[in-house]
Amino acid sequence: MARKTPVPDVLVASLADADKVLEELAQLDRRTNAIRDEMNEKIDQAKAEASESMVEIEARRKLLDGALSSFAILNKTELFRGRKSVDLDFGILSFRQSTRLALAGRGITWEQVLERLLELGHDSGVRVKQEVDKEALASWDDEALESVGVKKKTADVFGYKLKQVEPGLTQAA
Repeated sequence: MARKTPVPDVLVASLADADKVLEELAQLDRRTNAIRDEMNEKIDQAKAEASESMVEIEARRKLLDGALSSFAILNKTELFRGRKSVDLDFGILSFRQSTRLALAGRGITWEQVLERLLELGHDSGVRVKQEVDKEALASWDDEALESVGVKKKTADVFGYKLKQVEPGLTQAA
């Protein structure tokens, strides 16, 4: 049985055909954008409604959190004698020791701390994100690229751009 090459549904055989395809693509883009805009409006409306509905809930949560915290702090010695947590039916109350870093005095900023770390050569206290700089590598010659396991790959890439006309303006032929 001979192998058959499928014929595409749309055949572009001339510039006039190409222009018709571009026209249809522009129409499809407008329809897609209209659907996306409608979807975003519905999402924005749903977010606003949900946010409005949650205001009372969040206020109540904040009130209950504060009440629970106050209760635990006021009764800490009695409730947590010899233990770090109290197991209840609907949750666990606990105190955990927590340590965090804070600036040593007024007028000191984290930027100043960074400068001081660098001045003193304390590199272990500085986070540096390293990644390949592809823009810089693009200017290297082929031999240098090959030495680090990279090569330039050139391709002739087709593209098209749909023309857009501002409302009220006509497009010259």
